[in-house]
Amino acid sequence: MTSGNLSGRPPALSNAQALNDLADIADGFLLHNRDIVQRMDDSLVRLSGEMLRRARATSRTRCRCRRG
Repeated sequence: MTSGNLSGRPPALSNAQALNDLADIADGFLLHNRDIVQRMDDSLVRLSGEMLRRARATSRTRCRCRRG
């Protein structure tokens, strides 16, 4: 899964834009009915805590937080 953008271009802001821009290279689309307000790449993390892909500005160090 990817953020829905061509290399060097920002992610699409609408389903229509994604369908138009990526139709020739995407195997499928996961669409939603909510508007995109802010383009943002999220990190991908496994439940084991393994980082698969870091989003921009993600810290490379961990910080421990107390529960409660």
